[in-house]
Amino acid sequence: MKTCLVNLVLVLLVQLSICLSGAHGNIFFLEQQLNGLRNISSYWSSQKGKAQGYLKGWDDSNTPCFAEDGKNWLGVECLQTPTNYSYIGNYFDNTVDSLITVVGLTLREANISGSLPEAIGDLAPLMFLTLTGNSDLTGPLPVSLANLSESLITLDLHNNNFDGSILSPISHLYRLHTLDLSNNSFTGAIPAFRNHTELQTLALRGNKLDGEIAMDAFLSLKSLITMDLSNNSFSGPIPMLIADTSQNQGLSMIKHINLSRNAFSESLSDLGSIKFNQSYNQSYDLSYNNQSYQLNSSVLQVLDLSHNKIWGDVSKVDDLMSGIGSQIQEVYLDNNNISGTLLLDSRFSYYYGNYTRLRILSLSYNSIENVILSFDDTVFRPSLFNNIRLAGNPFCNTTAGNDSFDSFLANCLCRQNCTIYDFEKKARNDAVKIALAVSVPSVFLVVLVAVLLYRKSTQKVRQQHKYNLIQMQKTFEEYDVKPTIFTYRELEIATRNFHPTMKLGEGSYGAVYKGELSKSHIVGVGELSKSNIVAVKTVKQLPINIEQGMEEFLNEVALISGMKHRNLVKLKGCCLKDKQRLLVYEYIDNHDLEWHLLEAGKSKTILSWPQRLRICVGVAHGLHYLHSLAQPKIIHRDIKAANILLDNNFEPKIADFGLALLFPEETTHIMTIHVAGTNSRSTQRKS
Repeated sequence: MKTCLVNLVLVLLVQLSICLSGAHGNIFFLEQQLNGLRNISSYWSSQKGKAQGYLKGWDDSNTPCFAEDGKNWLGVECLQTPTNYSYIGNYFDNTVDSLITVVGLTLREANISGSLPEAIGDLAPLMFLTLTGNSDLTGPLPVSLANLSESLITLDLHNNNFDGSILSPISHLYRLHTLDLSNNSFTGAIPAFRNHTELQTLALRGNKLDGEIAMDAFLSLKSLITMDLSNNSFSGPIPMLIADTSQNQGLSMIKHINLSRNAFSESLSDLGSIKFNQSYNQSYDLSYNNQSYQLNSSVLQVLDLSHNKIWGDVSKVDDLMSGIGSQIQEVYLDNNNISGTLLLDSRFSYYYGNYTRLRILSLSYNSIENVILSFDDTVFRPSLFNNIRLAGNPFCNTTAGNDSFDSFLANCLCRQNCTIYDFEKKARNDAVKIALAVSVPSVFLVVLVAVLLYRKSTQKVRQQHKYNLIQMQKTFEEYDVKPTIFTYRELEIATRNFHPTMKLGEGSYGAVYKGELSKSHIVGVGELSKSNIVAVKTVKQLPINIEQGMEEFLNEVALISGMKHRNLVKLKGCCLKDKQRLLVYEYIDNHDLEWHLLEAGKSKTILSWPQRLRICVGVAHGLHYLHSLAQPKIIHRDIKAANILLDNNFEPKIADFGLALLFPEETTHIMTIHVAGTNSRSTQRKS
């Protein structure tokens, strides 16, 4: 039965074909297609312009494809279908080698002028029609395009100058996968795409289309991935995007939607009125519309609602972000009427701290009057300062020029200029000015001044602490590393207030403590004191007295964090509190090499010679990485058995490899001591 159907199709095709002989054997062209191409060629060649030079080979002397001299028609794509059957007269003839079908016509920037001739409809079963970048290609789309309804899957006519309505021809092209009519001069309404279930790309931007879009116009587009209707004059309510996902209706595969620069007007209580498929929807753009609604929530990757009439208190941005999802990268709410005070607190940080991919949250040119920084630094993520943009708000004007943390905040949020500011120095200068101004020998005044100075000093300290957090995250992002920023309180709890029983050792770089964080991962904590730093594998808490700038310290910590090798102890994070510096390392719980070599009698496992060889090779690999592959290259300067830690598989890990970066040359001597206050030596000793 199947063979009979194939034969019948071939009979019908060959009846409308022209047989030619040549280098490719006996081939058949569909006569209608051949005549259609010749008519199109004749029309375009007769128009003013330079199309003749671009329509290379378009003449009657050659066939469109598989010409004997190899001079095929430029831009014409053909499909050769081998067959053992052909219909000659009233019988089949097996001398015909193949059937040739024109399946594609592609002419980009070919200087074509005139219109698209009606003969285009004679090219059925054409599959691909691409005519782009021809500014003199004008007029309406021919009605005969509907003849391609059974075959056409790509219609790309962008960057021409077509005009007129698209209703009639496009409505019939239900097999389309790609429809791009961007940057023409089409007018009127758009069709309801109720039968275009295979459409994946719909691009109509930059035309003169207008009117209201039917609410159910897109509900059948189950395969649609990209929709761009921007830069038109559409009005009325936004059409439904998801009707009933249980019945597989709506844009279930959509990734990018751009409805910007139109005149959509609808009063929405929240963005939930526009329904999205939360599994796939990635971007949504409604900028330059007449939208007027309060903010709430949605799930997106790129959300652009700029240049609308969105109104409401800026606090409702939290509600919007809480529903967007962790994949969000950019949110634009510029040039609207969002007002109030932006509160950067724990709740704000909770929503935004988990958006690790968030690059931009832009609230520029609204009516935000103030920003208050009030947070619990256990949950605050300073990287948000690099992402939030508030340019053009009243807040940016009122704080400009103030020599205070508010000024720093304004520079950071309004101009993305987070420069270093010495708040402690400013506090000292203010204290001197106030002290010089006190001349009345009154105890009351002295006490009052003391209280004021104390409050001002503590306020500056808090501001400096906030700034430190911001600067830390900014530095780490510049180096593209993500060490954890621990709070001092977290490390106090982890080490039981740095209790002696938690102490693993002490050396010239400081003390090392074992700490257990609330999330049940154990790290090593080294305490940094008097230009000494200890690098263990646990949470390190380090008071420091050396004159080392915070920026320099953070840069060096960032460099150490970037050293990734299986034979190096991993730096997990750090903590800054006043002049204290804390480094947090992974915890290695199988002692160091010195312990295994010198105290083998106490060890249950004596190192075998293969294990020793493996340790030597691993150390060599780690040193080779530091000396040759790391950026910057690092010389350990104190490699010894006590600085070779072993995991449970006796894989060696080099400790203290980056600490020389943090200290002057003359302070690099390391002294290893035994654990104080315990019955055994430290399982993780670092110097």
